[in-house]
Amino acid sequence: MNGPGFRRFLRARITAGDVLVHAAIPAGLILVYVSPITYESLLFRPGASGLRDTYLATLGHADAAHLLGNVFGYVVLTSLSLVLLDGVGERRLYYASFCAVLAFVPPLSSALVRAYLELTAPSLIGAYRGAGFSIVTAAFVGVLGMAIAVHQRRALGSPGRPGLLSGGLFALAAFVPAVVVLESLPVAIVFGGIGGVGYLAGTGVIAKRNLNRPGGPRAVALTGTAVLLLLGATGDLFLAESGRVGRAHAIGLVAGFVVIWGVLAGCWVRSVVASRD
Repeated sequence: MNGPGFRRFLRARITAGDVLVHAAIPAGLILVYVSPITYESLLFRPGASGLRDTYLATLGHADAAHLLGNVFGYVVLTSLSLVLLDGVGERRLYYASFCAVLAFVPPLSSALVRAYLELTAPSLIGAYRGAGFSIVTAAFVGVLGMAIAVHQRRALGSPGRPGLLSGGLFALAAFVPAVVVLESLPVAIVFGGIGGVGYLAGTGVIAKRNLNRPGGPRAVALTGTAVLLLLGATGDLFLAESGRVGRAHAIGLVAGFVVIWGVLAGCWVRSVVASRD
C-alpha cells in the first residue's frame, strides 16, 4: 500500500474525534506525573485500599520510562483496534469495550489480585503495593483480540462468533504468561494447543481462501499484522516482567478478556431481544 493510499485508509478509520477521545488518557496520565501528587500516595494495597483507590492507582508511575511504556502500549493497541473495525455497529462495539475496560478492569483486577494473594501469599495482603496504567494496558490486549475476531468474521468470513474467535486469541496470548508467570508447562501446552493449533490453523486456512478475492490480501495482511502485534504485546508484558509485575500484567490480561466477553454477551442478548420484538 503506497503512502497516500495508506493515509487515506487511516483517515477513513481513525477520525479527529477518535484521536481527541483517546488522547485524553495519555494527557491525564502525564498531568498527574508532572503534578505534585506523589507516586507513593497512589499505591494500591489489596485488602487495605478502597474502590476509589483502584482507579487512582492506575494514574501513578514511578518514572518516565514506566509512564511512556504504558502510554505507548495503549496507543498501539487502541489504534490498531480502531483500524480493524469498520462501520457504525463495529465502532459502537469498540467504544462500549473501550469504556467497559476503563470502568471495570481496575476494580476487577484488584479483586483478582487479592484472590491470587489469598491463595498464594496471604501474608502480603495489606502489604502488597502497586500502581500504574500497565494493568489497563494489558487489558487492552483483550480489546485488540475482540477487534481481530470481528474483523475476521466480517472481512475474511471466519466461522464462529467473535466471542469464540477471541477465545482462541486469549489462548494464544496466555501461552507466554503460563510459561513465565505460572511456570506451568502443562498449562502452557494446553493454551498453546488451543491457540496455536486451533486458532492459527483455522485462520491460516481461511486466510488462504481470501488471497485471490478482491480486497482479500489487505484483509489477510491486517489480520496477520494484528495477531503478530498481539503476540508482541504479550511478549513485552511478560518476558520483560516475569516477577510481581508480570503477575499483575497477567491479571490485567485476564480481566480485559473477561470484560470484553461480557460486552459481547450483552450485545448478543440485545440482538436476540431485538429480533423477537
